[in-house]
Amino acid sequence: MKILSLSISNFMAIGRVESLPLNDKGLVLVQGENLDDTSQSSNGAGKSSITDALCWALYGETARHESGDGIVNRTAGKGTEVVVELQEASGDTYRISRYRKHRIFKNQLRLEQLHEGGWKDLTRGSDKLTQVLVDAVIGCSQDVFTSAVYIGQEAMPDLPGMTDRALKLLVEEAAGIDQLQKAYDLTRQRLSERKLEVGELTSQTEALRSAQHTFETNVAAAERDRDAWAHRHKAEIASARDAYESALRTFDPDKGLHLKTQLQAQEAQGQAIRDRIAASDEERRQERILASAHREAELALATAEQRIRDEQARSKRLLHALEHVDDKVGTRCAECGHVIESSDLNASREAALRAAQAQTAKADALKMELDTYRQAVQAAEEALAVYRAGMTDVSVQSTALGQLEADRNRLQAEQRRWCEQQAHLQHLQERLAHLEVATNPHEPAILRARQQLEQVQTRLKTLNERQATGQRQLELTEEAIRVFGPAGVRAHILDNVTPYLNARTAHYLSALTDGNITAVWSTLSLTAKGELRERFSIDVTSATGGETFRSLSGGEKRKVRLATAMALQDLVASRATKPIKLFMADEIDQALDEAGLERLMYLLEEKSHDKGTVLVISHSDLRDWIRNSITITKKGGQATLEAACLFMSSER
Repeated sequence: MKILSLSISNFMAIGRVESLPLNDKGLVLVQGENLDDTSQSSNGAGKSSITDALCWALYGETARHESGDGIVNRTAGKGTEVVVELQEASGDTYRISRYRKHRIFKNQLRLEQLHEGGWKDLTRGSDKLTQVLVDAVIGCSQDVFTSAVYIGQEAMPDLPGMTDRALKLLVEEAAGIDQLQKAYDLTRQRLSERKLEVGELTSQTEALRSAQHTFETNVAAAERDRDAWAHRHKAEIASARDAYESALRTFDPDKGLHLKTQLQAQEAQGQAIRDRIAASDEERRQERILASAHREAELALATAEQRIRDEQARSKRLLHALEHVDDKVGTRCAECGHVIESSDLNASREAALRAAQAQTAKADALKMELDTYRQAVQAAEEALAVYRAGMTDVSVQSTALGQLEADRNRLQAEQRRWCEQQAHLQHLQERLAHLEVATNPHEPAILRARQQLEQVQTRLKTLNERQATGQRQLELTEEAIRVFGPAGVRAHILDNVTPYLNARTAHYLSALTDGNITAVWSTLSLTAKGELRERFSIDVTSATGGETFRSLSGGEKRKVRLATAMALQDLVASRATKPIKLFMADEIDQALDEAGLERLMYLLEEKSHDKGTVLVISHSDLRDWIRNSITITKKGGQATLEAACLFMSSER
């Protein structure tokens, strides 16, 4: 993977850098000049911002883990833009652009591909999705990228001074073994999940087997019930047929019609008698009329006799009063006090006589009417007697009607018995027909039980397959645990990585110290008793000085750290799927004397042949060793690139 150019706007200390070429430029010295701070000449000028800008453009974070608004140039306050052009070995060219507080693109990440003379936009709907494509284009993660192409004074680890655990973790990470640890942890989690899954499948299988046994029992029981019902049903049909045939033999189908005819004849006779009895009702009504006339005549006679008696009593009272009129002679008048004389009573005597005579005449007249009433009573009595003598005799007709009703009741009872016998025969016939067409009620139950059994068997078969698959996966996971575990492939990789680290460390130390210092990566060490035990360490010895790393001088320690760090960096770089043709060394020349610096320049020159371009950021004047150089000048809060035209025109 070639990094063709880098353009920077308002990023950290840098104000503007246009199309800085980074492909196949050999050794390039990057120096700085800070015109804003009189207390320092090159520090703070923005040299390291170039490496930070490249890393931020690709991954959204600098090599020193800066991100967000912290990367925006404080003087500009906005409009941050870093554009990187890359080219794969296949010739495909890409442009990656990242923005912060930009007027048009805001905080966006963009990816474009050169296509037929123009740029084709590959940007996705979110930065996260676009970053996935960017990682695929670069061919490695941010950790691998920074560890493979960048080495700096601040980032250089003290490998020889690290503990066994820390050094082992660092080497494992560099070799990608940390991913195996993650795989190991994930596999252990998967193992627990697999065990749980297999356990659940086993429980489900046992439950289904129990259900299968239950359904098999249900099928057998239903089949027994079906056979028992069939046996009972056959016996019920035979019994019903016998009962029907027996009832049929005792049943006279013509008797019903005969009884019906007899009842109809009786009904006609009874109706005739009832008609005759109904006709006698008119006779009785006429009888009641004559009887009523007789009673009325008798009542009139009695009334007349009573009136005669009343009038005769009144006549007696008037005659008595006439006889005693003179009884008042010699008495005084109650009104005037005059003594009544006989002559005074003449008027009263005449009045009483007239009244008595009139009353007697009235009584005699009533006696003459009484004979008329007596004649009327006699005539009514004779008429009633004559009519009664000619009336119909109802008792005989009633007796005949009663006998006829008794015969009718007997015939109706016999008819009911015949109808009941007929209904019973029909019931027996219908029951026999129903039994003959009846289906076994246990067949649906057997069908359901068999269907349930088949479903359980199907599910059980699927579960058995899943259980077998789960068991195989469990066994594979257990095998993966052994592979990814500390004693598995990780130990194997460490055993293979160690010779590679030793070879690369020896190469770098041979160049830096003329072979006087050796550093050996080891996974075993001797105890005080002379026993071997597992321990990761770097054993350092000097042919001209101390026998341990601690006994070395500061410059010698610097060379050992540099050599081991570069060896570890080579290991990391080997992990990238697309080798990156760029290397950046940030102030790694500190604490080296002139001889050490010369040897370092030799190694960097060697690395430039492998990488194509090596950027050397330094406060020192290294132009005697590096012919191409650029200067970052900071003024007014923004750094710019000077002598870029000279750098751009220099070709290897």
